[in-house]
Formats: sequence, structure tokens, C-alpha cells
Amino acid sequence: MKITVYSSFFSLVIIGVCQLFLINAVAAQKEPVNAKKHNTGLNPKSEITEPEKLLFLKNHLENLPSSTVLTYKYLGEGETVKTRSKKIELSFEKTDSGTVVTGFTEIGKTKKPIEKIANAVSNPVILEFLEADIIEMQKLTKGQPNYFRKRIRAALAEGPEIFRKKQTYKGTPIEVLTLSIEPYDKDPLRF
Repeated sequence: MKITVYSSFFSLVIIGVCQLFLINAVAAQKEPVNAKKHNTGLNPKSEITEPEKLLFLKNHLENLPSSTVLTYKYLGEGETVKTRSKKIELSFEKTDSGTVVTGFTEIGKTKKPIEKIANAVSNPVILEFLEADIIEMQKLTKGQPNYFRKRIRAALAEGPEIFRKKQTYKGTPIEVLTLSIEPYDKDPLRF
């Protein structure tokens, strides 16, 4: 008899726990599917995400006319920013074998050539800015560049949301795509 009472009590506890899990599961379903931020690098996907394709695999140069020169300017602010202004100039030359990129970076009065890139597909300025940022983080934190690259890669592999909007450039409406990542916000080694 004691066993039966105990079994009944145990069964009631199990039923109560199951109901608790069911209630929590129903409550969790009411939360929007995309409510979780996908930009921290804690939940990377195994397949290549749309942000990764846009940044590193898309042919950014296919519609550029031959002999195009693009100039990029970086303006930094904040107490830890050492480089306040940086200019990158890239020259794109179409050849039979693909697009050849040459150029230089300019910080203050110092110009440094960018090594020639043959058969370029994606815009090399993306990696140039990422690498410059990684080097700056290494200087400030004494951390390892490969760790910073890994966190950025994982945050992009999580598939952050891409926002599309229209803007006007030189009188022509264009579509602008933006995405944002926070690879160190929930970094396990940060705390």
C-alpha cells in the first residue's frame, strides 16, 4: 500500500513536471521565431548564410566598367581610435582573364600600395577594413587576431538579418543592404 501511494504521488509529480514543460513550450511558441538575435556568433549555422554570400562570395565587380577607380574614406571617432582618417583607393581593370585590382591605402601623409589582386570577384575593401579593425583590436586588447576573425566569422555564420532600403546616389535610386553583427557582445571569454 505504501508503494502504491508513493507511486501515485510520484506519478502526480511527473504529470505536474510534464505540464510545466508543456506550459513553457506553449509560452515559448508565442515568442516570435526571429526574436533571438542572430549576430553574436554563439549559434553559427553549418551552411553558408546570405550575409556571408553577400560579403565574400557575391561578384561585386561584374557590373563595374573597365578602368574604374573607387575611393573609400574611413573616419574614426572615440577615445580608443588611433586612426582618425584613412583613405583607400582601388583601381579596377577588366581583362580577358578577369578583373585586376590595384590601389593604395593612405593614412595621413603615408601611402602604402595594395598588392595586386588578379581575378578579383568580391570587393577587396571589405577584407581591408575587416583586417584593419582586427589589427586595431589586437593592439588595444593584446588578443589574438585569429580569435577575432573566428568570432566575426561565427557571427556572420549565424545569419544576421539583412535590411533593404532605397537611397539616392548621384540622383539615381539604389537599393542598400545593411547588416549588423555583435561578435563580442556575448563572447564567453569576455567576462
